[in-house]
Amino acid sequence: MKNCKGCGETKSLNEFHKYKSTSDGLQHKCKTCVKQYHLDNAKSIKANRKQYNITNKESIKKSIKVYNKAYNSTNKKAKKQYYKDNKEAIKAYSLAKKDGYHSVYLLPKHNYVGITDNVYYRMSLHKNKGKDTTGFRILEKFKDRKLGLELESQLHLIGYKGGNKNH
Repeated sequence: MKNCKGCGETKSLNEFHKYKSTSDGLQHKCKTCVKQYHLDNAKSIKANRKQYNITNKESIKKSIKVYNKAYNSTNKKAKKQYYKDNKEAIKAYSLAKKDGYHSVYLLPKHNYVGITDNVYYRMSLHKNKGKDTTGFRILEKFKDRKLGLELESQLHLIGYKGGNKNH
């Protein structure tokens, strides 16, 4: 049993979250009080988090980069093995995303247009190449690929980046 510093009630130990910094390894406030605190202070907590992220943007970026590098080097073999073991399932999932249409899409942050029959897969390829795909838009969908290629070509002529090697 433990006394809660929030509500003052004595409660069983499973009513407290774990917290390594305390002598008993449990938080000073019970789960109910912690939850209520977060509900009562949600706006200020969100504002403080946002301010912290703005103030520490570069160090956060650096930490994420270090973490990702360590994670990727540690898990490179496992990822490779996963894709090898699940090749058919991944391919089936990718094919399931096809809707029978050829979509002409725009990546506005790169002024880039392209055409694909599998938007989700194509966006993942762009992300892997370092392109920012947030805000991408489907400009038009075509049953006939030739019509889609025609629109894509016209957009390239007026200044949009991109290219299609499979014309």
